[in-house]
Amino acid sequence: IPVSRQTTAMGTGPWSVRPVMTHIFKNRRGPTNLRAIFIQGSPQKYSIVKIDGVTLNFLSSNIVDFGSIPVEHIERIEVIKGPASSSWGSSIGGIINIITKSPGNKPKRTLSGSYGEKNTGDYRAEASGGVNNLGYYIYAGNIVSDGLRENTGFDENNLYTKLKLNITEKTNILFTFGYNRGSRGLGRATLPLPPPFNLGLSFSDEFEHLFSTLSLNHSLNHNANLSISLRASQKDLNQIANLETGGVFRNFIERDREFGGSVVLMWGKEDHSVVIGADYDNKEPEDFTDRINYSLILPMPDTVATIDKRFENYAVYLNDTVTIDKLTLVSGIRYDHTNIGTDFVSPSLGIIYKLTDKTLLRLYAVRGFNTPTLQETNGLGFGVTSNPDLSAEKVWSYHAGIETEVSDYIYLKALIFRHDISDVIVIDTTGKLVNQDKQRRQGAEVELRTAAFCNTSLSTGFAYVDADNRTTGALITDYARYTWDIGLRYDDRKSFKAIAKGHYIWWLPAPQTSSEHNAFIWDINLIKKIYRKEPVTAEAFFTAHNIFNASQYTTDLFKNPGRWVEGGLRIKF
Repeated sequence: IPVSRQTTAMGTGPWSVRPVMTHIFKNRRGPTNLRAIFIQGSPQKYSIVKIDGVTLNFLSSNIVDFGSIPVEHIERIEVIKGPASSSWGSSIGGIINIITKSPGNKPKRTLSGSYGEKNTGDYRAEASGGVNNLGYYIYAGNIVSDGLRENTGFDENNLYTKLKLNITEKTNILFTFGYNRGSRGLGRATLPLPPPFNLGLSFSDEFEHLFSTLSLNHSLNHNANLSISLRASQKDLNQIANLETGGVFRNFIERDREFGGSVVLMWGKEDHSVVIGADYDNKEPEDFTDRINYSLILPMPDTVATIDKRFENYAVYLNDTVTIDKLTLVSGIRYDHTNIGTDFVSPSLGIIYKLTDKTLLRLYAVRGFNTPTLQETNGLGFGVTSNPDLSAEKVWSYHAGIETEVSDYIYLKALIFRHDISDVIVIDTTGKLVNQDKQRRQGAEVELRTAAFCNTSLSTGFAYVDADNRTTGALITDYARYTWDIGLRYDDRKSFKAIAKGHYIWWLPAPQTSSEHNAFIWDINLIKKIYRKEPVTAEAFFTAHNIFNASQYTTDLFKNPGRWVEGGLRIKF
């Protein structure tokens, strides 16, 4: 349910309804549940997620429903931490760029199915290959579950296709189309009302998302390439909070329509590369209604928030990379013009120095921004007044890091960062949103990996984030202060793999919320090839989630699932 971080201040008296809804995003580890991401402690609205160049963030709140994104057709995911505004535009927290699988030359097909507790099933089929000058990749899948916790059932169908037509040796056309549709239960909770109310709520939603891209790619010469692309998407969401005594307490509807295009010219040699580009995006909520029926439980009027405003953005950018002996300079600049907030120029400068053959030093300084959301400029309500005169939140970000092979068996990566954010959007004493505060988020990250020894390798990562409000002096809450990741992998490179992964979060909770975060969540995956005769291979797999039945959540209203298992079969031919 779209929210911003300001909603915890809503309401009068000793209780508030809206904060109950905000924590749905942070507490689920079951299949397809709502999830949020916080890059280096930044609120989720500061991070942009793209797939094939199409933005997945909802227009009103700039957040993403990660639980509805199918993963089988994903080739890899690039994460750019901190502002990447000199290349991507509005983004203070970071960019998550999802790159999908591409058509292959030889026919490949995969069938996969898994079944687990509470009738949880994941069924997938994919095929790739080529016919004459046309290459194709097609994927279809279904995920279904009765729900690992109360009222968390799910049913989603998804489809994805990518076609590549080689017109000449130097020119091709690329077309993509993705579609997913589903419905799910989001759990239940008790409204934090004074006795004798204590009314129960059950949450559910229905969603539908489709996107498509079309691009023309041409090689101008050996060193230069030109790409012209178009993109379009549609996101529909209907979320409902039902009173268990009867009646719809809250109904949220959002229907986004977006289209845009890009032109990118890339030129490069071994020691010098240049990227020049231009972007255009037009986004509009064709329907946005957020209604709370207070009259069902209290003698007070119902509230309705609506948005009727589009978002339009023009941008041009230049990025340059030059290598001189052991030194590489990475510079960039971008200009964004929007109809919301203010125009913005985003410069960046990075230095990479090759200290030895096995050690790199990195330094970056970036100026970035985050455009106000449509809720903040033209929506909200519920005791908070939006402000059409809001300007962009701004940041200066600094990173310093080292990557090194300590030995032939150990790889180490360390990073320190600082984000100085100004014009932060907050609620003033009259209940109106204004650009007022200054914040600082800083911390460190360490990653260590080992090479395989006796077919076994180890990986571990640690992150620390400290955040404070430099205007008020208050400690910022509601983010992960410490994070640990541990992975152990065994691979005999013949027929058997075993992977164990542990994840720990020390969450700094917001006031008046309960949390549980003093344990690792451990998953284990076992994969065994049971048949291999070219071109057919078959493997069985088994996964045990949260094997120690640990708790890790930010509010006890929506706890994470306990231990659960699933297994299945994958056939490639």
